[in-house]
Amino acid sequence: APTCSRVGLTSPLLGIPNLSSLYLEHFRLNEPPFGLTPNGKFFFEGCTRGAVLDALQHAVLDDDGIIVVVGEVGSGKTMLCRMLAERLPRDRVELVYLANPSFGPGEILHSLLADWGLPAPTDRPALLAIQDALMERHAQGRRVAVLIDEAQAMSPESLEEIKLLSNLETEQSKLLQIVLFGQPELDELLALPKLRQVRDRVVHRFDLTPLDGDDACAYVYHRLRLAGWLGGNLFESSALRLLVGASHGRARAIHLLADKALLAAFADGARQVSKPHVQRAIADFKVGVQINRQGWDVHKALLTLSMLGGVLVVGISLGYYLSQRNAAPAVVAAAAPVVAPVASTVPAPPPASVPSPAQIQPPPVVEQPSVPTPLPAASPTMP
Repeated sequence: APTCSRVGLTSPLLGIPNLSSLYLEHFRLNEPPFGLTPNGKFFFEGCTRGAVLDALQHAVLDDDGIIVVVGEVGSGKTMLCRMLAERLPRDRVELVYLANPSFGPGEILHSLLADWGLPAPTDRPALLAIQDALMERHAQGRRVAVLIDEAQAMSPESLEEIKLLSNLETEQSKLLQIVLFGQPELDELLALPKLRQVRDRVVHRFDLTPLDGDDACAYVYHRLRLAGWLGGNLFESSALRLLVGASHGRARAIHLLADKALLAAFADGARQVSKPHVQRAIADFKVGVQINRQGWDVHKALLTLSMLGGVLVVGISLGYYLSQRNAAPAVVAAAAPVVAPVASTVPAPPPASVPSPAQIQPPPVVEQPSVPTPLPAASPTMP
């Protein structure tokens, strides 16, 4: 039986990619059953997946307007998108697939032209060139379908361009069909007031719900059989229930957990996946999620520190400017002498008789200089 030391591992669950090949011969499989790259061979039609695919195919061929498909992360949207591309008849439909929709203004239009091998026009708007290309295909009895994956990443400006494309039509039908695949954030994006006209052009919306318990179990064995498994229950019942519950019905999580559980069973030399193997897979899966979250937390912390640093620099600069501004009047004021009373050091005269008012002469008037100089206090003038 293979052990960790024999396969050169300190742990069977290190999260190293492409370890699936280690257990293929052990379980007599022809190919990895739980790869993360969408493969149409493994498409699962249960839990309404097949019904949604049929409805999408019908809508692209017969309906006019924008189609929206919404599902959580790892629910199988990309697989569904690729299956739709495979099933559409290429003699009637010309496909444009956009997998990275983080476009700036005008980039979607230029991407369509590039996909058709047309140069971007310099003497007229790109939309007119696209309309001419679509009219040419319409005359040939062909229509164009634009499939956009991860549409929740699109900017409102890019969705405005989608609206412009959906306006291209003849008297009988639209010149192209647009299908948006995205996470639930796509609904929030389309709900923006500025995108009301885009939202009004949506004729169909489909939800990809998580796989429930029975469908998830059927999904696991569906992929195992297509990968070459010919035996009975490769997973113990309790192990499979634990795996399905931990995945919350998301296909991608099922793939990760099932692959790690098979690797753990292989490292133990077991011919069947037991509950402890799934528990180790779940623990390793949580560690990976925690590392990703910590990485994101570090990113957020660095971003916060950067923002605080910027605020601090602005505050120091503003404080320095205000201190310099307030210091200028102080310097001017210091240039002029300040007259302050000086305490007398002359001893007071002995007491004398108080003179009459007639005997008191007013002191002579002395003109003060423009800049007075402090003088010692003098004793009163006596008669």
